[in-house]
Amino acid sequence: MGRRVATGSEPGIWEFPGGKKEDHESLHECLVREWREELGVDIQVGHLFHYAKKENVHLYFFLGKLATPKLEIEMNVHDRLGWFHINEVLQLSLFEDDKQIVRKLQDLTKI
Repeated sequence: MGRRVATGSEPGIWEFPGGKKEDHESLHECLVREWREELGVDIQVGHLFHYAKKENVHLYFFLGKLATPKLEIEMNVHDRLGWFHINEVLQLSLFEDDKQIVRKLQDLTKI
C-alpha cells in the first residue's frame, strides 16, 4: 500500500498502486506502466478481481504478483509504502472502494 503525499489530492490516504489508463494501452499495460512508474517494479498482472463504476470513472482491480522479487522498492509517488497483512489494512485510512477490495480479499483468505 502507498500513502498519498500531504501536498497532493486526498493527502494521507493509503491506496493500492495503479492509475489512469492512457488511450493507447490495455488495462494490463496500464498496470505494468503504473507500477513501474510509482514503485520501480515489474509485475505480472493476473485476472480481474473486482470492477466498480463511480460516476464517469471505471475502477478495475486485478490480482497479480511481482515479476521479479526486488528488495528496493522506489517511493516515486507516495510519502510512505508498506506491506501489510490483509487483516491490518482496514486499520489504515483508505478510499471506500479499496475497503471493499480488502474485505473481498479477506473473504478469499477464509476459504
